Amino acid sequence: MKDDLLEKISKLLKQPIKNECGIVYFMVETRKLIEHKRKELDGENRFRHYPEISFYSNWCVHIELDRDTAKNYLKKIENLTKKGEIKGEIFNFLRFEKLKEELSEFFKEYNLESSVFFANWESFKRLLVDVLADCPLLIKEPKSGQIRSFYFDKNVKEGKTVSSNIEFEKEADGSCYSASVGII
Repeated sequence: MKDDLLEKISKLLKQPIKNECGIVYFMVETRKLIEHKRKELDGENRFRHYPEISFYSNWCVHIELDRDTAKNYLKKIENLTKKGEIKGEIFNFLRFEKLKEELSEFFKEYNLESSVFFANWESFKRLLVDVLADCPLLIKEPKSGQIRSFYFDKNVKEGKTVSSNIEFEKEADGSCYSASVGII
């Protein structure tokens, strides 16, 4: 079973992924392989095995995410954008830097050829954003001033910029704020 998954992923990596279906297929097959490996690991180690890939794979296949993992990512985003003040690290998240690092480790672990994949990283990111734009990260009952949602704006593409939107719940004094961040 794992060999079949490796063969499918290997075949997929031989050419650039060209559409949203390819992104979802790649993320799902990758996640399946990770799940097989997690069965071999003990305790907390199973949840630490490629958490970024798992998160983004999960995000790709749901209409909204509002459980603990999504809340943890929203908390990170909230800390990087308090009161509309954008901190530089938010761009690493928005550019999928940790995902790229984990995919590189994943490809090495499974001896998968990744040169075509990484040569087309910018295209992969754009297509991934198109998939993720259909699925906001949410906190269903945010507290005053807490982040409420994060989503990519699929309709705003100017050159190499894609917009992301962060919304916060109203403060106790009634003020509310949101942030829009362009990414490359």
